Amino acid sequence: MNPLGPHIRTLEVHPVPFTRLLNRYPSSGNGERDPLGVPLLLQAIGDSADLGYNLLHIAGDEPLQCSGLHSLCGAAHQAGMLTTIQIRQSLINGRLLKELDGSVDLLGAVLEGRMVARGHARKCPRLQLAREHGAAVAVIFKLTRSNLEDLEWAAQLAVEHGARALLVRASNLMPDQMDTAWMVIEALRDICRGQLEIGFASPNRYNLPPVPDLTGGQHDSISAALISEAISPLVIDSTGLVLPLFKAVPRSLAIGDLQQRTLPELARVWIARRSREFARAYGSAVSRTQSGEPECEFLDLLSEEAGRSREIAVAAAG
Repeated sequence: MNPLGPHIRTLEVHPVPFTRLLNRYPSSGNGERDPLGVPLLLQAIGDSADLGYNLLHIAGDEPLQCSGLHSLCGAAHQAGMLTTIQIRQSLINGRLLKELDGSVDLLGAVLEGRMVARGHARKCPRLQLAREHGAAVAVIFKLTRSNLEDLEWAAQLAVEHGARALLVRASNLMPDQMDTAWMVIEALRDICRGQLEIGFASPNRYNLPPVPDLTGGQHDSISAALISEAISPLVIDSTGLVLPLFKAVPRSLAIGDLQQRTLPELARVWIARRSREFARAYGSAVSRTQSGEPECEFLDLLSEEAGRSREIAVAAAG
């Protein structure tokens, strides 16, 4: 999640919730990876700021259960970055808003349930409370096949509660429904111009980031900062794998393991040795998506293309 804008370069981290750490069982020896600790994340946040990232998004379903939430946000602020998290709107209360004040710059509130009287926007007490506390809020609307007609209502609700942005996340839409959703969002952007930023946060043929343009060469002579110009968000999962653009990107295209090297080191090596393979796979998946291949999710296409790029790379090396 981000405040939407071309100047935003996002570091997205997925820390392990404290409750899962407490209930973690010893490794079974079957290749399980240990969760990433807060100290490594603190270093990665500082390193990412040096590379040009300016927004920290603490992701996952339970960001409030992250034991290092305030430490991570504090490190980001010290490095000059903004911070965001997202939670269910039903969790918003005065105590929480007070606790997050000074740590979280933008609070993502996920709308739950229907909350709609047909044709009429309704007040949401939780969002109203956030507004009264002066919290900056982005409303997150989960778009499905059954609530396409509620997009306009969601935008109206966000405007009435003074939200900074409306982020639409689609799931399981048919191609024609995705086309309809995009047209409605474009229309709402015109209607809400100057009042509300509206973003479509699900990968589809209309909003995929361009193919990364990174310069190859010898890894010890490449600026690691090139990565922030081409890759946003830069994702760190709960085990320390660093991934380009999406948490669900195939692991064969990962930038590297934060538990083995620092972020700048991983970036330099990946730019020099692996970024072309990623750009090839990503570009092919984008082309197939934009050509309108039916019934194909973008990340599924990316997985297919990742396998082909790996075969090409192995053949070239052999």
